[in-house]
Amino acid sequence: MLERSQTNLEGSLANLERSLAIESTLSRLVEAQEELRRLMMDFINGTDIPLATPTRSDRIDLLERDLVHPVKREEEEGDQIERTDLPPRTPASPVERDEEDDINSEEEMDLDDQNKIYADSACANVPEGEERIRPGCSTHKGLPVPNEGVLMESQESEDVYESDEDTGSMSFGNEVSSGGEIDHEDSDMPGTSDSANPSATKKANSERLAIWKCVKCGKIIRGAWYNRQHHIESHEILRLFCPVAECSAVVASTLLSRHLKMDHNTTRSFLTLKEDSDIRRQLEQISQKAMECEMKYFPPSSLVSFAETSGRISVNTACRKCGKFYAVLHMRRDHVGAHLKAKFPCPFRHCSYSGNVAT
Repeated sequence: MLERSQTNLEGSLANLERSLAIESTLSRLVEAQEELRRLMMDFINGTDIPLATPTRSDRIDLLERDLVHPVKREEEEGDQIERTDLPPRTPASPVERDEEDDINSEEEMDLDDQNKIYADSACANVPEGEERIRPGCSTHKGLPVPNEGVLMESQESEDVYESDEDTGSMSFGNEVSSGGEIDHEDSDMPGTSDSANPSATKKANSERLAIWKCVKCGKIIRGAWYNRQHHIESHEILRLFCPVAECSAVVASTLLSRHLKMDHNTTRSFLTLKEDSDIRRQLEQISQKAMECEMKYFPPSSLVSFAETSGRISVNTACRKCGKFYAVLHMRRDHVGAHLKAKFPCPFRHCSYSGNVAT
């Protein structure tokens, strides 16, 4: 009876040592996984990877050797355990099975992380020849769709300057036409640059959708502040003196680039430092005067409403007769002409050729 108890005790000690070895191996496996994840993140971010760091295959080999012989290494170090005849191998206890399942799950998670990282890196390294979606666009069924702010920004430049009259006697032009050349790049107006703050971006988008009505002339002005500022400049006759020497022209801030290009055959980037600083000083003065006159032309009560954003309607571009897809409008028209066998004669004399637009 005593010998049997001693045998059971020795077996329990062996199982305990094996469990401790598995626990230490599991902790090293978790550390190896964290190290691998850190190396992969460094690789993706482009940082230098230390050369002395062991690879994943070396770590796995060490861990496998620890799992196969967890007790043998301790016996070689000097901790001798008396050998006894143990009973036949019994099935693994539930604790051991749970630990083995944990190890397998850790390895599967490691492989899943690897696949995810490889997929992310594959998405990041898109070849230059493939299509890329612009930052200001979202996707709608595989097609790039401009955001609301981008749609409204193109409408602002068309509606703001339709009837801004240049009343100065020495001004360069009499009227700023719709969609005309506006010196946004050279005017350095505050508030025109995008902000990285999400709240500021949301506020800027709402400002682009605002619709104002001038209390003096009843003109409808859409969009951001600088559109109203240019309208105030037309009422207050705020003009710029040309900074080029021996030039006495007085122009609107929106027509400065056109004046420099047409009259002096140059651009603002080629002006001297003194001339550029003179332009900046005059623009700051005009901006300050326009802000002082804002309540005179655009009080809070002049805010009419906010423009409604219309969603993009998807159109089926497939040909109803043959099923081919043509996304571009002129290609669809040419394809319809091919079905109708419509041909255009060559406009040159003594040429009898006729064909479609593409040929």
